[in-house]
Amino acid sequence: MKQRAWLGVLGIKKEAKGNGIGVGMADFAPRDLANSLDLFSVYFNAVTATFMKKARMPIVLPTDLDVFRACVSTCWVADPKLARLTIIKSTLHLNEILGSPLLYNDIAGNENVILIEDARPIKFSDVGKLRSRCNS
Repeated sequence: MKQRAWLGVLGIKKEAKGNGIGVGMADFAPRDLANSLDLFSVYFNAVTATFMKKARMPIVLPTDLDVFRACVSTCWVADPKLARLTIIKSTLHLNEILGSPLLYNDIAGNENVILIEDARPIKFSDVGKLRSRCNS
């Protein structure tokens, strides 16, 4: 069975001032992100641009860790270690990603891919907030 791909969105930039119009494209989000949204701005932009689907809410879970767990547990792999994961800083910074070893193996032959550092465990705080970040 082919692995399913899910999108978890963990936050939006402060400069967005709560306008998370693209959050509706995600499958999962933590509660603190959902609480930070200015729904009037999101809905106003969606209706104005006629892209209502981008204003829908993903499944809201308590923490970043819960978002990761949901993405992995629903991606149709028997062993979670076989899930292909990536973390990006933002959609404006796609030049550097954190990827799981299996994902790296999939893309390693591409001449545009450079390994910056070896794999390391993804870390979360005691309250489930993501600590592992892209450096770019």
